[in-house]
Amino acid sequence: MVTGVFCLWELSYMLLLSYPIKYFFKQQIFFAKH
Repeated sequence: MVTGVFCLWELSYMLLLSYPIKYFFKQQIFFAKH
């Protein structure tokens, strides 16, 4: 039970971290084209 909650928390944490990183990379690519 505890491991399931931890995995869920880890997944949501990774999503929270990866979303701004993806957005940042999209911005970098957009600026690189110009």
